[in-house]
Amino acid sequence: WETFFAGACVIMIDLEFINIKFPVQPINMVHYIGVTNDTEKNVQIFKDILDGKINIENIANEGKKWAIENYSPSSIAKYILDTCGMVKI
Repeated sequence: WETFFAGACVIMIDLEFINIKFPVQPINMVHYIGVTNDTEKNVQIFKDILDGKINIENIANEGKKWAIENYSPSSIAKYILDTCGMVKI
């Protein structure tokens, strides 16, 4: 998450492609750029970045905003407290 917080455009494996789920899921091509094992698709993504068809500045900004809203220390603390409040002791 450090890369999101830094305001960089995150390029990583597509989380949905490998079925990774987080409490608040980032959205591919909104908060990050997800790649898969489809070489042709990945090449097209990078061509679209170079051609300006994919706005990496916007994705970086949205990713940072998403990380701050959902994974900042206060957001994580709230999530934990909310989760603990649902546990019956």
